[in-house]
Amino acid sequence: MLNIYDLYDLHQIFVIVRFFPDDEENHEVLSKVIQVLENRQNDHDPNQFRTMLQSINALKDKELYGFVFTENVYTYFPSVLKDEKIYEVLIDACKFLLKAIKEKMKSK
Repeated sequence: MLNIYDLYDLHQIFVIVRFFPDDEENHEVLSKVIQVLENRQNDHDPNQFRTMLQSINALKDKELYGFVFTENVYTYFPSVLKDEKIYEVLIDACKFLLKAIKEKMKSK
């Protein structure tokens, strides 16, 4: 399950993708985000998006993704997100964004 801190990270990821839609890494970033959203068996695994995105080597050189390589340990997990409909909406939104990026890249 996601917690409020994961949602902050997701917000930052969406902001970066929105401002830099042509970045080559967007496809892999969004694919990893979808993986986290679809695999929500970890009840309190902190930094889920950060952990997943750390496997993308190209992000190590990107200043905007510097937060990915900073692991925070939280002692309190407020507002764990349990509503399945929210996950469905987030997954659909990520898939739609990924499709739009793929189509844009093909048209170049």
